[in-house]
Amino acid sequence: MGRKGSGKSAICLMLKARSGDGECVSLVTPDEISADEIRRFELAGITPEQSKVLVWRYVFSVQIAKYILALARHYFDTDANFPDEIREIRTFLIDNGEVDDLKIHEKFWRVLERIKVSISLEAFGAKLSTEVAPSPGIRANSQLDEIEKRIRIALDVLPTSNRPKLLLLVDQIEKVWSNDRNSDLMVIGLLLASKHISNAFQRNDDNGKHIKDVNCIVFLRLDIYDLLSFQNRDYFRGEEMHIAWDANALINLAVARAQASVGVKFSSDSLWRDLFPQNINSKNITDFIVQHTLMRPREIIQLCNACVDAAQKNGHTRIQEEDVQEAMRLYSNWKVSDLVNEYQINYPFLSRLFVLFSNTSFLISRHLLEQKLNKVTDALCNQYKEFSHVFSLDGVLTVLYSIGFLGVIRNEQTAYVFNDPNTIEYYETQFVIHPAFREALRSTSSVDLIPYEPTLFAASVEQIASEFNIGLSSRRGSVKGIRSSRPFLFVRYVREMCDRIEMITAKSRLPEEVRAEIRRNLRSVSADVENIIHSDGEIPVYDLSQRVLRFFINLRAKLRASQLLEDEHNKELGYIVESAVEELERGLAYGEFLE
Repeated sequence: MGRKGSGKSAICLMLKARSGDGECVSLVTPDEISADEIRRFELAGITPEQSKVLVWRYVFSVQIAKYILALARHYFDTDANFPDEIREIRTFLIDNGEVDDLKIHEKFWRVLERIKVSISLEAFGAKLSTEVAPSPGIRANSQLDEIEKRIRIALDVLPTSNRPKLLLLVDQIEKVWSNDRNSDLMVIGLLLASKHISNAFQRNDDNGKHIKDVNCIVFLRLDIYDLLSFQNRDYFRGEEMHIAWDANALINLAVARAQASVGVKFSSDSLWRDLFPQNINSKNITDFIVQHTLMRPREIIQLCNACVDAAQKNGHTRIQEEDVQEAMRLYSNWKVSDLVNEYQINYPFLSRLFVLFSNTSFLISRHLLEQKLNKVTDALCNQYKEFSHVFSLDGVLTVLYSIGFLGVIRNEQTAYVFNDPNTIEYYETQFVIHPAFREALRSTSSVDLIPYEPTLFAASVEQIASEFNIGLSSRRGSVKGIRSSRPFLFVRYVREMCDRIEMITAKSRLPEEVRAEIRRNLRSVSADVENIIHSDGEIPVYDLSQRVLRFFINLRAKLRASQLLEDEHNKELGYIVESAVEELERGLAYGEFLE
């Protein structure tokens, strides 16, 4: 079990490729054209769940019969030399229109029709014994019992020494699942039938060792399995295998994929050092890449490929930071679209909900989300009536957390469902949009903070207009109208203020991503004002001072609006930012810093 994109189908195909290595493998994937027929299939006289079990028992029995023929052809020169028990199996397949190739299985709608009418058992001389059943459901069950018995007898005829076992693989169930009770029963029937078949075809060898001749592995999406409700579900606990990835496993996977792509062996350090930039936004490249995935192989492969494509498009021989940033914008749009498509059946309203998170900060409070949700709840309930119970605040938070779109602040860290599956509690008030979706939603600031842009790189129209209006010379050697080209007092004050705010921020209980964003901007401010000392008058100091002031005013406003300062451990930060704004305003108003 695993989430979509976690590698279930890749593992399935790897197991399929083992066929012939002491093992016969058969892959069963239900066809989408039969989806409605499978979900609606019922037989009178037994429950809908039992009806679905019979479908899967028949499919598995036919594949086991083909497996027996494949083994027989290995042990006997010609079909004419088959023992009677094996010839019966071959006749059974022919009578029911089944091809004896283990790699092929019949369309499910044909299987359903066969079960509804009657399975031919004439090959076993058992025609009359099953026609007197009181209902179609009981008749089909009796027929399946007879088929499995005859298959077991035929298998026992074959030599047991070094005999290859059969591995039945079932994948792509989500293609015929529609998030309704009939779909659930279809999956429940599959699980019950797979357990039944594995138990039905087991034996003890000459030493008394327990051997299963047939094993069945079902590959199932975790969100589908979690919705299932049936008796004796606890019987499957010991057979569940969860596919989970951590950061190291994803990094190693990316390296292995790169090695397979170029056909050359190299170390992990070599890949990330020689091909990628070392840091992105002051974050180690591997940390940055992994944090933009939902901890699934699919995302890390997509993002790395997008980075390579961007570098090639831009004519770079190795990936530059701007290539990664360009790839991130494309990748983020993919991820929003992929998430909507992935949960189209479970939650068809996702694209409407995502509007609530666009063009805002990626950190959002419970209170603010409730305000936004209240404005659209009626419209959502009218459009998606069958999901109206979901559109409460707790319902929406549960859905968005369960799919990995939102994280929650816990113990000063951001928790996502893939590393902390515990449900959201009523006292948890701060939520975070996952990094993979921020670029597409244009929600790239933790507190909707306008990033500080260094003066030398801003090249702003505002600066040009300001210089034009006060009649500054086009020659850059001096600054007209400024009392001093080296306002050391201003530089010292801003630098000390930035250091002090950064120190208080580090001690606060702000989410790490908020602390990192504030720290990054403070260092940019500090470095910018430091350039005044070495600029020989090339920096318009008045314009820079106003830019710095606007940044701190914006920081104060966004921290207030985020409600993060309501935490007792964060109030000191609020006081110091407030004090910084007031001192800057007073100092600039009276010319204290520019003397």
